[in-house]
Amino acid sequence: QITTWIQEQVAADDAGGVDADEAAAIYDAGIESSGTMCISGIVVDSNDTATRVADELAGGADFDELLAAENLDPSLGDAGGDIGCITSDQITEAVDVEFVQVAAGLSADDPIGIAPLLNTEGVEFAWVVLSFRPFAELDPADADTVTATIDSATRLATADVFVDPRYGTFDATTGQVVALG
Repeated sequence: QITTWIQEQVAADDAGGVDADEAAAIYDAGIESSGTMCISGIVVDSNDTATRVADELAGGADFDELLAAENLDPSLGDAGGDIGCITSDQITEAVDVEFVQVAAGLSADDPIGIAPLLNTEGVEFAWVVLSFRPFAELDPADADTVTATIDSATRLATADVFVDPRYGTFDATTGQVVALG
């Protein structure tokens, strides 16, 4: 909550922003640079199918065609495979979710990954092929969100922030409060 409040205060201090080309370069480098990433996915039945689909995507196959032919998750099919955008905070909170951690390693240079999907008992029930969506392919709303996040992170890196040590410390490189404990 403290991190969110700090981010809101820094965002309110309008000091210009990053331009679209700069935002694209930062975002396409991966979540460690931008603080957010947008991904798409195709849910399949096995590791072998996931590997094959990932290889086809890496070879230039059309995502939409593979989604229509291979996807088992109707909600992803209805959304065009769009899983959405995730933040570095969400990745930190989901350290035990393998597909989230695989997604965290994706970038424009390494855009495809696969991971098992596990039920609440930890039993594999499907696999997901994840695809990093480059900045140039983001819809306008996602591009605005990404640019705002990058702009906020840039401002936070240079902001003079003090956090009472009873609550933690402020990490300017991530723009987040590091809680005690």
